[in-house]
Amino acid sequence: MTEEEKQRIATFRFSIIGEMVSGRLDPGEQERLIREKSRRKWQIPFSSRTHVSRSTLLRWIRQYRQSGGRIQSLYPDDRNDKGKARAIDD
Repeated sequence: MTEEEKQRIATFRFSIIGEMVSGRLDPGEQERLIREKSRRKWQIPFSSRTHVSRSTLLRWIRQYRQSGGRIQSLYPDDRNDKGKARAIDD
């Protein structure tokens, strides 16, 4: 995956969680936003999936906050099986 693709994905992820990490929300308001966003259909870059789960949103929020607000924390992880066979021949 290119750097530009990673940036597009991170920007998409931030567009979803931005209002939850940019200010102080009371716990009820954050939970309402998470519920709302996990029910919505999204056009996810480079993916055929259309939904983002609650646990994924919470992970993105945690990663972003733990990084001190670095957008790079929202980059997708590189595959650790790159260059290896994904199936075993008979």
